[in-house]
Amino acid sequence: MAPVIWASVILEKIPTACPGTPIREFNELVIGLQGSFTHRINRTTFSHQEAQCAWIREKDFHELNGHHCTWANIALHPDWIKAFQKLFGPSLNLCALQPQTLPTQRWTPIRNQIRDWHHHHQQPDAASLRQLLFDLFDAICSHHDAAPKSIPWWIERAQTELAKLPIEEATLSRLQKICHRSPEHISRSFQEHLACSPSTYLNRLRLTQACRQLTHSDLSVTEIAYACGFQSLNYFFTCFRKTYRMSPSEYRRQSGLGV
Repeated sequence: MAPVIWASVILEKIPTACPGTPIREFNELVIGLQGSFTHRINRTTFSHQEAQCAWIREKDFHELNGHHCTWANIALHPDWIKAFQKLFGPSLNLCALQPQTLPTQRWTPIRNQIRDWHHHHQQPDAASLRQLLFDLFDAICSHHDAAPKSIPWWIERAQTELAKLPIEEATLSRLQKICHRSPEHISRSFQEHLACSPSTYLNRLRLTQACRQLTHSDLSVTEIAYACGFQSLNYFFTCFRKTYRMSPSEYRRQSGLGV
């Protein structure tokens, strides 16, 4: 069973309660996109806010209730869960029922991707959904207790604009034009708010596109590396393995995470 994102429960406004869900044979990830709602999981009721996600296991009962709020619901086969737990190890705690808050700097691109799917009435392909889940779980695992600082508006705008560009146009020079800031200021701000350099951020965009091409094209790994903006094949391999903990060829073979 492949993972799916249920478009039917990504709603613009929720005027009434969502009936309780009985025991099922899959896991669910409930992500708050806008507003707040109450979320009863088994016998405990939580206030579920934007940028929070809650994990619902196979035998858990949960019920949603809110007004004019939006959430996303992703249903996953247990085999996918096992694969992600193997990838992240014990740092990925999927037994915690209380909604977990994603750091702002990681939340913005995740939210934008889900909204884009919803806006275009699209079901995400396996590679895109896999990338979103990787980013989400990675954010959960790397989240520290300290409250993150709010991202400046111009960085959020840059993230949105870069996501719209063809990958070959997502360059440092284009980033500087979008931000209208000096290279030094951009670098300091990215390090402070996104915990990475501008180059590293752009590499993440290139790697995301590389994953899509590895899954959905017959291009060779070398062709994909250069098509996605990497100037060195060795550097591409290094970045890919550091991010996904496997080689591009292994990723292609496991394009369905073993499903």
